[in-house]
Amino acid sequence: MYRLLTLFLGQLIAGFVLSEAIGQDWTENSQARLWVLLSISLILGTALVRELIVSPKPAAQSADVRADRILNKCLTLTTGWLLVLVVTSISASWGVAASQVFIDDLVPLLPLLLLLIPAYIVITERLRGKTEDACSSFGAVLRGKEQWNTATHKTLILSWIVKAFFIPLMYGNLVLACEKLLILGVLPQMHNWVAWFVVLGLCIDLLVGAVGYISAGKLLRTEVISVDDSWLGWVVCLVCYAPFFQYVKLLTEQKDELLWTDWLSPEQPLYWIWAALIVSAWTIHWLSFIAFGLRFSNLTYRGLIDRGPYKYCKHPSYLSKNIFWWLNTVPFYGVLSFSDFAANIGGLSLVSLIYYLRAKTEERHLRRFSEYAAYARRLENTSLWLRVRAWMPRGSHA
Repeated sequence: MYRLLTLFLGQLIAGFVLSEAIGQDWTENSQARLWVLLSISLILGTALVRELIVSPKPAAQSADVRADRILNKCLTLTTGWLLVLVVTSISASWGVAASQVFIDDLVPLLPLLLLLIPAYIVITERLRGKTEDACSSFGAVLRGKEQWNTATHKTLILSWIVKAFFIPLMYGNLVLACEKLLILGVLPQMHNWVAWFVVLGLCIDLLVGAVGYISAGKLLRTEVISVDDSWLGWVVCLVCYAPFFQYVKLLTEQKDELLWTDWLSPEQPLYWIWAALIVSAWTIHWLSFIAFGLRFSNLTYRGLIDRGPYKYCKHPSYLSKNIFWWLNTVPFYGVLSFSDFAANIGGLSLVSLIYYLRAKTEERHLRRFSEYAAYARRLENTSLWLRVRAWMPRGSHA
């Protein structure tokens, strides 16, 4: 966990220092874009160097026609990134600001990206072995050399759909969050420290998300093992993100724009208690993201995560995020009528219900894997609720 903290926070700081040195006279938006590109590049570069140093030479060299296999894999990855471009273009046309940011940055880099694909494949084969897999098989399908096989290609296709949806959102929103942090100032001030801390946490979890989706693959040993194939799992996940969340907001939006800082002031002791609760919840949220390392991804399984907050809770990110929202929005404050109060409570309750369903659909998917099932049983058998029940008089829970 400490290594992951160093990796993400250290490279985020290094990216900022470099962007400051290079773009001193740039606008906040331009500097934020450079900051994001540098931070992501530094994280991926550090991870790649580590793999080159520590990875053993693969024993298996099983494939026969190397050029054919590499061509197939190149075709698959190129098609995948073109899918990302198409999905992002559609999303941008629907007015999603993050997608437009990603388009603006991706298009100039697309030629370089296409040139890097063969190098990526060659390095991957050097480290992981020259093997035929779903990536090479799907490339052969695109060339008319093989037939489509659902069992072989389903996970690959679904994983690229996940990446096509989430890469632009994570990257674009990261740029926008870094721009906001630059506007707030490098260091927090007394009048904006809460907003600064929230935006910093947002930058961290979006950085983890962006790197996680971009790095998915065998090279860094972060390949997708499985993708949730249930409609409910996809629906409750996607409605939490643009452009779909704008429709959910019609039901969940609060009747006022007041936050806890409008309710409490620093002169009140409760202000600092409330602030401590909010900071704690938000810290647990972004520590939960960092715990994933390079394996963060919605709707997929890329290996068991049982470190950091996940050592104590199956869904610390969802739980802490919802606690933060309830504490931050104080839905009971500033309402003018009971109907407004009910709408505020109902709206936040609906959001919490959606995240509850996300947690349950994720568990249903992940319990297919024995290591996760064992992890879940361990947490359930040592849960706080079970400990409380054990302390209660026997007759009270008979």
